[in-house]
Amino acid sequence: MTLSPRDQYQQQISQPGFAEDPAQAAVVEALQRVFEGLQRPRKNRHRWWSRLTNRRATDSAGPGLYIWGSVGCGKSLLMDMFYASVPGERKQRIHFHQFMQQTHDRLKTLGDVADPLVVIATEIAERVDLICFDEMQVHDVADSMLLGGLLTAL
Repeated sequence: MTLSPRDQYQQQISQPGFAEDPAQAAVVEALQRVFEGLQRPRKNRHRWWSRLTNRRATDSAGPGLYIWGSVGCGKSLLMDMFYASVPGERKQRIHFHQFMQQTHDRLKTLGDVADPLVVIATEIAERVDLICFDEMQVHDVADSMLLGGLLTAL
């Protein structure tokens, strides 16, 4: 059985050379809430609609969290703890730049599709239920719009 983010953090800070950090502890509690939210079953509130439209009915998107801080404050370590705590294989941990590069490459291969972001989002949703981005930084307006459309479609 895997440990929750909170339990992993407690285990980590009990090791020699580690000490509890209040900012990290606050992030761990937020990650714990996301973890617990992912454990709850989703409700299919619009099951009748999904039968009519032949679409998979799910509750709204699961919980999310954006972690920010200075270099070396433990963001990646905490995300890795969280990622390891989530059971199953339908998850992905990826550097944001790599994810955006894959998205741009897929857009090129799709060509002249009516709504390519919906196609890409569907492909992602068929593979994973959780995406953890490391080093997420959006500097380009076009990438910002692309990301917004993709996350909305997901």
